[in-house]
Amino acid sequence: MNVPTNSTSNPLRTGAAVHDPLYIIGPSMTIGFFAATFLWTTWFITHLPWLGLAQQVALPIMLAVWFGAFVWGGTFVRARRVQIGALAGFVSAALGLLILFSMIGGAKASEGAEPGPNKILMAGAFLVFGALVGLAGTLAGGVRARGEMFDSPQDWLGRFAKVAVLATAPLLFVGGLVTSTQSGMAVPDWPTTFGMNMFLYPLGPRVDPGVYFEHSHRRFGTLVGAASVVLAIFGFVAGPTRFVQRLSVIAFVLVASQGVLGGMRVIQNKTALAMVHGISAQLIFACLVVLAVHLSRGYQAVSSTPVLGARRAKLFGTLAMHSLIVQLVLGAAYRHLRHDHILYTHALFAFLVTFGAFIAAATAWGLRDARTSEPLPASGLPARASSKHSSSSPAWLGIAAATTRRETGPDSSSAAPRALWTPRAQNTVAARAVKNTGEVRGWAWFIPPRDGSNRPGR
Repeated sequence: MNVPTNSTSNPLRTGAAVHDPLYIIGPSMTIGFFAATFLWTTWFITHLPWLGLAQQVALPIMLAVWFGAFVWGGTFVRARRVQIGALAGFVSAALGLLILFSMIGGAKASEGAEPGPNKILMAGAFLVFGALVGLAGTLAGGVRARGEMFDSPQDWLGRFAKVAVLATAPLLFVGGLVTSTQSGMAVPDWPTTFGMNMFLYPLGPRVDPGVYFEHSHRRFGTLVGAASVVLAIFGFVAGPTRFVQRLSVIAFVLVASQGVLGGMRVIQNKTALAMVHGISAQLIFACLVVLAVHLSRGYQAVSSTPVLGARRAKLFGTLAMHSLIVQLVLGAAYRHLRHDHILYTHALFAFLVTFGAFIAAATAWGLRDARTSEPLPASGLPARASSKHSSSSPAWLGIAAATTRRETGPDSSSAAPRALWTPRAQNTVAARAVKNTGEVRGWAWFIPPRDGSNRPGR
């Protein structure tokens, strides 16, 4: 969530900031979604059918993680902690209502029933409770807050872009889990769930594992959809460049289209749609990463610095990204079609992807300031280290895919988690590779070459 503060370029750091609502709405939305992401992820893990945790154990864990997320977010709040903390807690609790409704059950859509008075009362109490948790956590974290009195809306936009990336990660993981367990049609209707309101369908550790995975995937999609709506509005209002404003809106359109595509996959039950849905999810993830990179501290630090090797980094970054897209297509084709020749092509192509990632990372490491010939600061290209660190992972997991071709299904036996480790590790590393390659590609595209020309997105 750490994004730079450009104090010299923003005159609203002083008295004018007191009257700008974005100085409260920005941090409140960012911290609220940040805490909600951790709350949802903790809920999913603690209610896995394989674990069978009692509510007396799961609820304290969820509450502790939720409060800890507010504490972490509070370390970035240097003023107006009461208003920001309470509003952030309210936002996070509003998003958490889907979890609350899943725990207390739902009304049948066929009967046209609405939540009863007890459910409405519980929802109101939960919103108040969330505001109190957010207030307490933000105040606790604010004790360690340092720096300027106000961060600009652009600073919080950058942090929210990172939160959007963070919220998308569990969606990708759960989506891959749906494919690994062949649970894509465990819920045969959409947008309802077995004829019930999707947002009120009861979901817990006793539900069928396939239903749990598929319906949880829809829930996380709702969270990412809400984040994309806020990102589009926030980016359009506070975006520092036209590129940011446009990409924020494009990201929302892509996320909304992805949700409709997922629904059409269920309605039509077509393997081709499932493949496209899985591949496009990773590409949308890369789009969000590029937006976060453009708003990051490192990019802001060198965005006006002519860089030696920028065009070469753009070339190899593009090749690495495109080879990774081909690898994603091969992986999705094998997972859905189960043809051996696709599997072996996927495994062999992993070495080319690894080579491309290594070259792109090495090129990024060699970028230098054209004015001084000095290497760019380490904080300027965070993707360099992460890309180099993970460059060999696709090859090893390609070999693992070729040697572990075990069929899996939505089985709740103890063997099921072990059977899912390899495909889930592949999906997780693929998502990380998309993130790292997207970072290098984003950096290489936007940093100016030696003469400082060709700077897109202004």
